[in-house]
Parts: sequence; C-alpha cells; structure tokens
Amino acid sequence: MQYLNPNQTLFIMKTKSTLLICLFLGLGMFRLFAQGSENRSYPSRIDNAPGGVFPVFCSGDGFDLLYVTGDVHLVDRFKNDTWLELVTVKWEGKSSLTGETFRGMEHDKAIIDSFDPNVGILAAHGTWCANLIGDMGSHYQITVNCTYTIENGYSFTLLKANCH
Repeated sequence: MQYLNPNQTLFIMKTKSTLLICLFLGLGMFRLFAQGSENRSYPSRIDNAPGGVFPVFCSGDGFDLLYVTGDVHLVDRFKNDTWLELVTVKWEGKSSLTGETFRGMEHDKAIIDSFDPNVGILAAHGTWCANLIGDMGSHYQITVNCTYTIENGYSFTLLKANCH
C-alpha cells in the first residue's frame, strides 16, 4: 500500500459519479435558468443514489476511498447569476483498504463555474465535509476542498481531518 501525503492533490475520475452529479446538477440548472436571474431555491431528493466516492485522509497516515450509496438532498440556489449547489447526503460506504463499513453524513457546498446544457457541468469547486463512523471503531471528521473539470475529473485537497 502506498501512502500519500495529505498535502498532495489527488486526481480521481469516477465515470459513474461524474455522470450522476452531472445529471443532478443538469436538472437543477434547467429549472434555474428558466426562471431568470431572480433569487430562487429549488430542492430535490434522490433516494438510494448509487455510485459515489468520498476520500479519506488522516494525519499523513494514509489514504482511502469510500465507495458509497445513500439518500441525497439537493438545493439548487441561483442568486445574482451564480449557481450554488448545496448537497446533504446520508450514506453508507465500504473502505477500499480494510473492508470496514461506514455510515456517514456529508454536507457539500459547490459553486458551478461553467455549464453547458448539452454536456453538463464543465467546471465546479467547493467544500465537502463528512462525519464517518465505522463498524470496526473508526471515526473520521474530514473536510476537503474539491474541484472538478470535465477534462481532469475530481481533485481533492485536505483542509481538516480528525481521526479516532
């Protein structure tokens, strides 16, 4: 197992996750632009959403990816020509290294920088925060900066980690 320094940026492209996020955000974007530039919010919910991934960093001791499914609550906000996506996910995932099963709550905030209605999201950036509790006693509180471009996929940088 090769460990990564948490200060390194890791590029990850998950086709299923990318397509799922583009679908969710694309649906919201169509609703938002149809309303003009007024301040509006549009909530939506997806139960048992498949195919997400969450990165785990802990004090330079290693790196793991949790492959997750769960219930997603989205709020698309459109204010002053800026599209903000607020995401809350209650999910369950499995460690790719240890097999430990985690339950977690995730709160994400993303700003959509570029969007094409024929392709989906071209670029976005934001913060992902999660509280993860494992069935083998692990407990992680992690905040990462996330950027996405259609060319390079996801890039995660650790902002804060508390691991017990």
